[in-house]
Amino acid sequence: DIVQGGDKAQGRLFGGCFELIDEVRGTPLMHTPQELEDAIFFFEMSEEKPPEWMVADTLRALAASGHLQCANGIILGKPMGGELQQEYYNTFKTILAENNMATIPVLGNASFGHNEPKHPMPYGALAEIDGDTGAFAILGPATQE
Repeated sequence: DIVQGGDKAQGRLFGGCFELIDEVRGTPLMHTPQELEDAIFFFEMSEEKPPEWMVADTLRALAASGHLQCANGIILGKPMGGELQQEYYNTFKTILAENNMATIPVLGNASFGHNEPKHPMPYGALAEIDGDTGAFAILGPATQE
């Protein structure tokens, strides 16, 4: 799904389970904003289905720390059972707009994480998303020697 249109964006993939990102934020386990500059973020919600207010609070905290602004684009995984999907889309669009990021591409309904079928996301690989067509591509190798 095209959640929020925009030009093509490239960057290294960073992300994972949204609730775990929330838990490591502010700890030494979290990357610095400098390490995430120009990334493509990918987030998926666990089977716990976090409420919209929690997603909004976490996104605002990521913005306050300078992490959210590092995203060139965002990919959202399909929530378990498709529940709260539109609500999550709206929450992301609202928080991105609050942070002058209403033009970055955001794609949704991707098959990775806590849904079926599951496909791995190659953490750190160079990727591209297209907010006009909804295309997603891995541009480089997913592993290194």
